[in-house]
Amino acid sequence: MQAITATNSVLEIISSSIPLPQPDEVLVRTTAIGINYADLLIRKGIYPKPQPVMPGEIEGVIEQVGGNVKHLQAGQRVTGYATEGYAEYATIPASQAFLVPDDLPTGNGLLVQGLTAQHLLSQSGAPSSIIITAAAGGVGSFAIQLAKLKGIKTIIALSGSKEKQQYTSALGATHSLHYNDVIDMEANVILDAIGGGTAATLVAKLAPHGTMIVYGGTAMQPTNINVQQLMYRSNKIIGSTIYAVSFEQKQQWFNELTRLVREGKLAFPLTTYPFADAAKAHQAIEGRETRGKVALIV
Repeated sequence: MQAITATNSVLEIISSSIPLPQPDEVLVRTTAIGINYADLLIRKGIYPKPQPVMPGEIEGVIEQVGGNVKHLQAGQRVTGYATEGYAEYATIPASQAFLVPDDLPTGNGLLVQGLTAQHLLSQSGAPSSIIITAAAGGVGSFAIQLAKLKGIKTIIALSGSKEKQQYTSALGATHSLHYNDVIDMEANVILDAIGGGTAATLVAKLAPHGTMIVYGGTAMQPTNINVQQLMYRSNKIIGSTIYAVSFEQKQQWFNELTRLVREGKLAFPLTTYPFADAAKAHQAIEGRETRGKVALIV
């Protein structure tokens, strides 16, 4: 089979053996591979890469089940995270596999960014206003729509170009702004994926008792904040990752997201690249050229 590895920050296609599932795993014939920003950091060596093949979020069809697996069978469509995911075949833990409805288009089971958006909003309470950074990205695209479905009245989407502002407006943002625009509104909640100076500036836009939820740091710079300024308005800053959430909760959110997608209530903006063009996909994300979810089609 073909697989993709990263050597000195360069993605290369290699030949590799089809893996055998361990007793508690399933072997999946991959049809789509979701690219998340963390993949770029793994490629660059900033995040660890324990295996030769790039890890990744996959969607596909079960080819073989391990000896201890009773609730899944060959032929079922699943999605999950594979430690060697950039490959034509990959194994994932059976206990962490989500069943994908057969009528869902290819790639629409790649919902880790949707799950992240659900998690962020679940930590937000019942705000009337929200600011979303990286709003045209995968998480941001879902967060805007879910915020609207939850009845949040003011949704301020921040992005880096006029085209992206038009895109976030179409998704339901009430205010689509460039990062350089002066925000003359306060928000109960800020969802930040950038960090650095952007996050430091936005803290001042928190309403009394407001919360900034940090789930990324694409600026690759620390956020320097005088924490004493938080006390004057009873503000707080918390960190968040979907990987700290129980599988049971993620399963509940996954079912809700797929239902919304199937009912046409939640758009799934998806940009796809052929498997062989993984490097181009990474370059496009790094160059801030993409919107919504990005995936490789195998």
